[in-house]
Amino acid sequence: MRTPLIETILAVLVLAASTSLGQLVEDPVTGLRTGTLTANGNTYAIEPGASLAGAVLRNADLRDVNLSDADLRGADLSGADLSGAELSGADLRGADLNDAYLGFAILFLADLSGASLSGADLSFADLVFTTWDTPDPRIAELEAQLAAAIAARDAAVGERDVAIAQRDAAAVARDSAIVERADAIEQREAALEERDVALAERDARPSVEELAAVEAERDSRYTPDQIRALSPDYTMGLNEAGNVEVKISFIASSDAENFASFPVTADSLTVVDGKICMELPPDEDAFFYRFRIE
Repeated sequence: MRTPLIETILAVLVLAASTSLGQLVEDPVTGLRTGTLTANGNTYAIEPGASLAGAVLRNADLRDVNLSDADLRGADLSGADLSGAELSGADLRGADLNDAYLGFAILFLADLSGASLSGADLSFADLVFTTWDTPDPRIAELEAQLAAAIAARDAAVGERDVAIAQRDAAAVARDSAIVERADAIEQREAALEERDVALAERDARPSVEELAAVEAERDSRYTPDQIRALSPDYTMGLNEAGNVEVKISFIASSDAENFASFPVTADSLTVVDGKICMELPPDEDAFFYRFRIE
């Protein structure tokens, strides 16, 4: 069990081993601190342009200090809290800044060539024109994020392009199918039209019975030779007065075989348009007429 005396001794030892003792005064205008700082058994001046090359400021409380243009080459600042510190133009070449907290620190024109920054937190730090000979951890992280975003974007673009290609192929196939369907419809309509024409031609043809009747009627007609055989011979000549005389006699028959003459009167003859016209009264017994020119 610890006694009050032992606890008091331990407290004194802790204070003696403190890594950052001293007096830092805050500027009421800038809010930055300057003064002296005792860390790890050494006392250092904390001010603009301070010479702190090789200083051991491990785990020191350097919040909001003004170390602009300070020489911090090779300084051990590992684990130090430099949040909000003014380090513009500071020379930090080769400094150990592993696990240091530099959030909101001003590193404008600072030289960090060869500095070790493993585990350092540079959140919201001003790194404008900061000199590096090693990649800025934030930049590396941002570049990794950018590379991942670009890869994701490219993958999405590739998927989009594949989808567009598939869509275009489907559209081409659809259009081809539409054209083929239209061609098929056109061919079908042409075939239907040809069928309708063929049906109309077929329906317009006479039936077997009608054809037989037409052929029978045709066969019952007189041939041209038969008609010529029925026609009388004719002659034209001069009469005693020296004039051309034509005599026409008419015969009639009911059976086209037995013909008999029938009288013609002057009243039945007329001249129409320079042609002799003979009108015959209807005769139920006469169906065939012939004339003879003598």
